[in-house]
Amino acid sequence: MHIFLKFLMAVFLLISSPGWAAEVALVTAIKGDVWLGDETDGMTPLQAFIKLRDGDILQLGDKARLQLVYFQSNRQETWSGPGNVEVAVAQGRMVAGMPSLQTQQLSPQLAKQIARTPAPDSKGKLAALRTRSLALAESLGQVQKTYQDMRARVASSDRNPELYLLSAYFELREYDRIQEALRQLGESYPGDLEIKVLKSLYVKAISNAKMAAK
Repeated sequence: MHIFLKFLMAVFLLISSPGWAAEVALVTAIKGDVWLGDETDGMTPLQAFIKLRDGDILQLGDKARLQLVYFQSNRQETWSGPGNVEVAVAQGRMVAGMPSLQTQQLSPQLAKQIARTPAPDSKGKLAALRTRSLALAESLGQVQKTYQDMRARVASSDRNPELYLLSAYFELREYDRIQEALRQLGESYPGDLEIKVLKSLYVKAISNAKMAAK
């Protein structure tokens, strides 16, 4: 029994360590210089569509802008630098400097679908994705109508509707539609780095899904 209790304690410590922290948010947009890390591990440039963990520290440079969506709270945060922000389970908090913050409450449907965007975690690993897990078992027609409704209500620069559409297409295995949607985005925003990153992630995710289906 004593050995078993020691084993349980060791497992608890492993799960409680920073390396086992849960993914809590997705970077959905980034402009300017933003770094991820701390003084111990060093700072690395942050990319769009990285999944962040509880406790991650983000350093925003002068005029930097960062948008996050939190999976648990459906909260969207837009931070503008300079300053440092710590990612927590349901929202971020300022830890240095004076970064400004704007917030928006997303619908649970939108936030949960955005969370399924194929994205590497803060360590750079692309997580495995499940297909056919749309919360409401939506049909293709329903997905497209929801997207059109979302697109009509927001600014053209807001890509949340596209993040919803692409991840829903992926779960429905509509891979050709993903490629066409990304092609259209690329034509509308030529040279946009975020779209290039998104395309790269979906190419890899589609390839992994097709291999797993064989």
